[in-house]
Amino acid sequence: MPAKPTQNQPRLRSLAEADVSATESVTVQDSVAVSVRARELSRAQEAVESAPDIRADKVARLKQQIENGSYSVPAEMVAEKLLDESGDR
Repeated sequence: MPAKPTQNQPRLRSLAEADVSATESVTVQDSVAVSVRARELSRAQEAVESAPDIRADKVARLKQQIENGSYSVPAEMVAEKLLDESGDR
């Protein structure tokens, strides 16, 4: 004999109750809750994807500096980057 359902336990339906005939239509609605953080991440991702890969303003400025001879990089910076990339630090 099946136990009576409690308030927190749903009643199990019989096979006859669970069977849906071919002529009946069943509507199932799904819902999704998106957190504020997820929306923020989505907006940030869209901003990154829409940003240009090349910063034209910086490229133009550096190109001008190279052309007029005013571009210089301190040797210490070059050495640090080389050491960082080689793993000697």
